[in-house]
Amino acid sequence: MFVNYLLSKNPKATLCQVNNPVANVYFYARIPKKVEAFTSSQTCDVIIIRKTLPKEIENLSLKEYKIITFKAQKDPSKTYFIFYRNFK
Repeated sequence: MFVNYLLSKNPKATLCQVNNPVANVYFYARIPKKVEAFTSSQTCDVIIIRKTLPKEIENLSLKEYKIITFKAQKDPSKTYFIFYRNFK
């Protein structure tokens, strides 16, 4: 999974979530504990967003984040957006 790749590049990356990712995301990304919900006051290196992209999150792509989308054709609840910062 792409999140696992990002975390392997920077094991100290701050991970946040929006709309409660399902258990499979935790399993495939090898995330051992629950990820805290994103708030605008946080600095997150990777943000996992499930289902839909909230308006307050959309402008993050302008703030040095890149975005990748994994879109499910049959079940929109399985669509994910991953916002991430470049790791050096």
